[in-house]
Amino acid sequence: MKGGISLKTSIRVMVIILILTAIGFFMTIREDHDEVVRNQNRKNSNDVQLLEQPPSKNKSTTIQTEGLFNLIGNTTKELEAELGKPERVDLSAYGYKWWIYNSNADKYVQVGVLADKVVTIFAIGKDVNIRPFYIGEPISEIYANYFIESIVSLNYDDNSYYFELSEEDINSRPLIQLGNVFVQLYIDKFSGKVSSVRLMDVPTLIKLHPFNLANKELKAAKGNTKVDQEKLAMSNEKQLFDLVNIVRMRLNLKPLLWDEKAMMVASEHSKNMYESREGSKQADHFEDLSDRLIAAELNVQMAEENVATDYLDAPAIVEGWMNSEAYREKLLNNDFTHTGIGIYKGYYTQILLQMLK
Repeated sequence: MKGGISLKTSIRVMVIILILTAIGFFMTIREDHDEVVRNQNRKNSNDVQLLEQPPSKNKSTTIQTEGLFNLIGNTTKELEAELGKPERVDLSAYGYKWWIYNSNADKYVQVGVLADKVVTIFAIGKDVNIRPFYIGEPISEIYANYFIESIVSLNYDDNSYYFELSEEDINSRPLIQLGNVFVQLYIDKFSGKVSSVRLMDVPTLIKLHPFNLANKELKAAKGNTKVDQEKLAMSNEKQLFDLVNIVRMRLNLKPLLWDEKAMMVASEHSKNMYESREGSKQADHFEDLSDRLIAAELNVQMAEENVATDYLDAPAIVEGWMNSEAYREKLLNNDFTHTGIGIYKGYYTQILLQMLK
């Protein structure tokens, strides 16, 4: 009897232990599930907060800036006191005028002035002071020191604005806010280094909206810009010429010389591209480059052509060409000696030539 009672007791104890073990197991599973749900909820909450959080709360806004950063918001008098008078003044499609400082390629700067105030700056010279950044800075340093957001939202003048950066934007044109200045870094994807920098105040960022350039709203806005298109084309042609030579000299290549006949051929090709897109000319009616050059009495040893459209301006085009393997190869061919650049209503053509000796 005693042995029987002991056996029953042992069985009861084992059953109780099994029941408690099972309860503990299912409680652990439930706790793990609840933790996953809580983590997902926190993630969703952070995602929503990212859309609503102004970029001014980014940790990078506390970083000290120097040099050209301090010119944003300055008057033209203060600008001249710092950089002197510009070599020339060019038009832009966005209301401001570009003050061009191109006497020294290593300190090349374009300063956008609107209503006697500096609103944007484009810097590509290797010796310009744009601290905390610098031309030639490895992209790894940028990613290590700054959080690049794919979503940027802000409120300005009682309106809300939303910018979405694609993966390509983040890798080649990331946007960072430092104080009241937005910084767009142009990254040379072949070298992995900062090639140039665009600084913008908030109204200029909103006006340029340098992302999703293919959207219909931006094209309509660009088309409605009231500016002398011929003078605008001449301004962009001069800037492209300057910038192409800067990126060549940066890599120890000889600068190109300007050729007026090539410019005329390029201008006609840009006009043809425009008319083709508008439906008044068929694309297959375009003549080969060699035929166009012969018609213009340009007998050359070698020639190539770069084209572009739907870009913000000349600086954006050069950086776009430099990140295209095919265009980059043409742009950096040291056999070329001359170039002609022609623009028509937002269509850009560059012809590169090796003249017969």
